[in-house]
Formats: sequence, structure tokens, C-alpha cells
Amino acid sequence: MIRHFTGTLIQKKEIAENTTEMTFRVDDPGFAFKAGQYVSVEGPSLEGASVTDRYHDFSIASSPSNPNEISISFRSSQSIFKTAILALPVGGVVNIDGPKGVLTLPESPHTPLIFVAGGIGITPLLSMVRFATEAGSPQKITLLYCNAKAETTAYRQELRALASQNPHFTFEEFLGIPTKEIFIPTMERQPNAMWYIVGAPLMVEKVEQFLFDSGIMDTQVRTEEFSGYMSK
Repeated sequence: MIRHFTGTLIQKKEIAENTTEMTFRVDDPGFAFKAGQYVSVEGPSLEGASVTDRYHDFSIASSPSNPNEISISFRSSQSIFKTAILALPVGGVVNIDGPKGVLTLPESPHTPLIFVAGGIGITPLLSMVRFATEAGSPQKITLLYCNAKAETTAYRQELRALASQNPHFTFEEFLGIPTKEIFIPTMERQPNAMWYIVGAPLMVEKVEQFLFDSGIMDTQVRTEEFSGYMSK
């Protein structure tokens, strides 16, 4: 159920080049979400701005194991919204609506999953990996993470640590534009896996088309486009 609540900023940190994570304490004791869902955040001090400038959707990067805190991450920009939220001090408050979205883990923990993330599209998938690791889930997850360069790879060290902690999680990173060659080995090992593709629209479209051309059925593919980002 979508709820309306406020979030108090408790931490702000850089997690990659030009990439910020903000963590909010949730004031609603009944708030809960599923790994992979997102929230809508109202930018502080933007009451007179247009609706498109005032609100922004963010996938929750944190695990639902602790719904009292939610983390969002984003690339910096000069937009009205980003400028306002980056200026928010620790202790500052924003209005939040959520949770929203259906890009969540399958009901069966025995379905193998292949995650393809482009850039900041890692956030909903990270929430799933964090949750699966904390829960000791037997879900087999392979993450193929693509970035323009190593410096923009968000959560790189944490993902490597999660791969060490969770015997069912495999992390592979790639630099540059994703090509079909990086998907073929994983596809051949797990032909019946579910694919989750998250990133900029062109990247999602390209990967999705390659999967379909390779015989992966559309029922095996779930996608989410981060339309505000034109690159990985």
C-alpha cells in the first residue's frame, strides 16, 4: 500500500564519481517495502516549482530488512531537483510517497536470476542482493554490472564483499557499452533463468532485444528503465 510520510536525512555520502547516496529515517512505523520497489521524493523548498521539477522517483537501494531507514542513490546533475536535494543538510526533512513498483524478487527462491545493471540502475538490484544475503536465501543470483568506467561503478566494494559472503551470488563487472559477448556465457550456463534488466532506456532495449534474438522468452525477462539517465 502506498503511504505518505516524511523522511529525515541521517547520512549523505559519495559512493562513486558524481554519485551520491542519501539515507533517510522513516517516520511511519507501519512503512514496509519489498526489495526492488521505489519511492517518490518531493524536493525540499520546491513548492512553487512544476510537478516534474518537484518530484523524482528513486529505487530503494537499502534492504527491506530495516524499513525504518531507506537509502536512495543518484548521479549528480544541475537539475532543479538534484540541486535542491543535494543541498539538504543532515536532519533535513523531505516528503516521500511509496512504496511503488513491481520489480521484485520471484516468489520461488529456487528460480535462478540474472541481473543486468547499467550505471545507477544497480539500486533496485542491490536491494535484492542485500536482502537475499541477509535472509540466507538459496536464490542463485548473477549480477552483470556495466559502467562507462571504474570510477562510476557505484557500490563496487560492497558488491565484491557480498559476493564473498553469499555463496549463491556472483558479481561480474564490465566497462564500456555492453555487447552480446558478455551475456552468452551466463545464458548458456542458466538457460532457464529469469533476467532483470535495469538502466538507461537504450541500454535496456539493446539487452532485451539481444535476449529475444537468442531465444529467451519474454516471460523470462523483466525490465525497468531509468529514463532520466541517457548513459550508463
